Amino acid sequence: NNFGSKYYTFTQNGTFSFSIVDGAGNEGSITAIVDWIDKYVPVARFEYSTSEITRDSVKVMISFDKQNVTVLNNNGENIYIFEDNGEFVFEYEDELGNKGSATAVVNWINKNLPIVNIHYDIEEKTDKDVIATITFDNADDIIIVNNEGHNSYTFTENGTFTFEYVYGDGNFASITAEVTWIKKTINIKYYEFENLVNEDEISFGSGYQILYTATEYENKEFLYWVCGDEIYREGDILSLEDDLTLTAVYKNLDDNTGNGDDDNNDDKNNSKEGANLGLIIGVVVGGIAVVGIAVVVIITLKKKKNR
Repeated sequence: NNFGSKYYTFTQNGTFSFSIVDGAGNEGSITAIVDWIDKYVPVARFEYSTSEITRDSVKVMISFDKQNVTVLNNNGENIYIFEDNGEFVFEYEDELGNKGSATAVVNWINKNLPIVNIHYDIEEKTDKDVIATITFDNADDIIIVNNEGHNSYTFTENGTFTFEYVYGDGNFASITAEVTWIKKTINIKYYEFENLVNEDEISFGSGYQILYTATEYENKEFLYWVCGDEIYREGDILSLEDDLTLTAVYKNLDDNTGNGDDDNNDDKNNSKEGANLGLIIGVVVGGIAVVGIAVVVIITLKKKKNR
């Protein structure tokens, strides 16, 4: 096959089988495989700093669906800044020489766009409602088309609200207010071995005392509660501004560890007295027997007294 040629040219990835025969007439075949041909032109993607109407410049960044792609113009930079509406063509090439181009377009820059400011009556953590008010540098030809035409919005909880308005010859624009610092309640959660065992909720600004008692486990002794690097104990009085998660810390106890009961303590004391007695008698035996007897009598009387 292949017109008797031992060469085959791959123009794209694929396989080709050579049929061969030797001088004795034995036939066979061998297959060549090529999967490293890349004639694929990189596909470009654009990311804009903003896609909303703005009076400011707009930055566009180009990226590709494959690695090792070089921008041939724009001084090799993958970012272009639009100072006004227009187009810009990026030219690029991958490491195998596949070339392409892509056009970025910006048509939402408006140098006459009103300057808008958002003012919040409270800008720190609070349990109160927060009022957001927008103002314009020139409000003569501006109409707010939502929020019943009002330029103030009351946040009763964290969230966003978008003011929509028209200006000039009917141009539409919007600006979004966001509040994240309203905290009307605080949650305190207690965990033991990754299990939630108790949860309290208090009003923001009110005091809180740790009164929850940790569970008692066999061969474990509760030590204290922790949150991060801070240690908390039952009875602590806290002034909280954020949610608090407490995790119980326990100490593992060995079978022979603990305070013990009175019988065990008596046995220990008796063992110590027995050891001391043995020592005294051992000394006395080498001396005068009468002293040894006196010692025994004294110890016996002591025991009776303890009873």
